[in-house]
Amino acid sequence: MFVSAISSDHFGNFLQMYNLLKRHWPKQKVLLYSLDLSDTQIEKLKEDENIEIRKFNYKKYPKYVENWAEYRFKAVILAEAIREFPNIWWTDSHNRWLEPKPLATFYEEIAKCQGDVDCDKKSSIMMFVNSTHSNYAVLTEGLLDYFPTFNIDTLKYNDKGLQLSAAFVYLARTQFTLEILKWHTLCALEEKCMNPPNAKLKCDSTPEWDKYAGCFRYDQSSLNLLMFNSFRNHNHYFMDVGKVTRTYDHY
Repeated sequence: MFVSAISSDHFGNFLQMYNLLKRHWPKQKVLLYSLDLSDTQIEKLKEDENIEIRKFNYKKYPKYVENWAEYRFKAVILAEAIREFPNIWWTDSHNRWLEPKPLATFYEEIAKCQGDVDCDKKSSIMMFVNSTHSNYAVLTEGLLDYFPTFNIDTLKYNDKGLQLSAAFVYLARTQFTLEILKWHTLCALEEKCMNPPNAKLKCDSTPEWDKYAGCFRYDQSSLNLLMFNSFRNHNHYFMDVGKVTRTYDHY
């Protein structure tokens, strides 16, 4: 199941992203969570039988989950969806999967790796987009109060500590995935974990490698640190699934 979530100002972004998916997989189902879509927008989406729309239920969670700029909703939705579906592809509406690797090929590579002692990609969570900076560059220290790590220096460089985008993630329902999502969701529900003191999205400088850029990536920083703590090397959960780009416009 492909899963995404949008607010009303990302309606056009989702349609463009979905049309690309539909071009490659005409019958692919997509579960879309509405953060605040209008009735008109929802009715428009319902014209396509392969789009299932659910309104995100804020009442189940602390009030600060409603602050979209902290991206807590993404962790919560992943936790909800993995209970229902054994395999999930999370995709932000900004993603443009232009030239996808066939899904059958991806699954074959994952399966083959499980039985190969020399294969280092045995994670049931896979990420696909290079954020072009280290984990350290966007690591607001308050997150370490909740998820301490074994070696800060390793987080500073691209050989093992590269930050990967949380905008496009594959998850299979395994004990490992459930354990990661447990802590990721708890972080989202704890006010100062996914929004540490002094955290902000806009950086003071361009994020690079061994210098803190004065910014934070919220759910992306949380998920990356949990994955890094499990493998100590991002290459264990970083795979190629074809050409993926991103638009930064909202429409």
